[in-house]
Amino acid sequence: MHWESDRPLPQFVVIGAMKAGTTSLYYYLRRHPEIVVSDAKELDFFIREKNWHRGEEWYRRQFPRSTCRVRGEFSVNYSKFPSFSGVPRRMASCIPNVKIIYLLRNPFSRFIAQYRDHVLRAAECLSLERRLRQKNSEYLLNSDYHFQLKQYLPYFQKNQILLVSTGQLRTERVSALRRIYSFLGVNSRHRHSDDSINHNEFQTKWQPRLLPNRMSRSLMLSAMSDQIWSRKSVARELLEQSVCKLAQAWPQEKWIQNDLSRESAQLISPCFLN
Repeated sequence: MHWESDRPLPQFVVIGAMKAGTTSLYYYLRRHPEIVVSDAKELDFFIREKNWHRGEEWYRRQFPRSTCRVRGEFSVNYSKFPSFSGVPRRMASCIPNVKIIYLLRNPFSRFIAQYRDHVLRAAECLSLERRLRQKNSEYLLNSDYHFQLKQYLPYFQKNQILLVSTGQLRTERVSALRRIYSFLGVNSRHRHSDDSINHNEFQTKWQPRLLPNRMSRSLMLSAMSDQIWSRKSVARELLEQSVCKLAQAWPQEKWIQNDLSRESAQLISPCFLN
């Protein structure tokens, strides 16, 4: 059929992590002259409960007609097992040779950022303290990068997966983007003036007057405390173990232990990339 030739399937997928800078990366990559991305950032095609039933033709139509050699999509829900299961299997059945990019942020600060986001949306009624004591919360599992990657390895080779530090994307953006461009097989020396912009910043979202109710304001203020890093918790202990496992499983990524374990007020401040 005609749509198969002018709208090929994507060559790369950014699977997350949520609250790890995927929105900024979406805008950076779409400015590269050799890359085209889906018009909507979150397609969620490989999720059974969302868009899998729409079929491959629908998936192809989400990408604009283009002569660019490389196309890709971004869906952070692809790294939210077990909330959404079977994603790697469906992906492998459709695009077995795809390249996968996984943005990794300090897992504890990612946990807190997702918690804050849920408070903003009035989707959270428990305190951060209680969430930090839970062993299997969505926040914890979505921050367990080793656990999430284990779901992909039965279906994809390690050389198909690129792990990228959110911290490096923020502070060493030129080198981080060059690494991603090289992985995708496009001109790695491309530069764009807007690559200096951080998108989806938390401070543009969080204003007390915008919070839906008094309970949300109270929950948010407690989650903004600079004492969070001094607290011992079940979640923090489990995430520290996860970082160690990830570093052992991906020894070629020398930055994992340092970047993902770094404790800094900047990592949880309102100004940090969300």
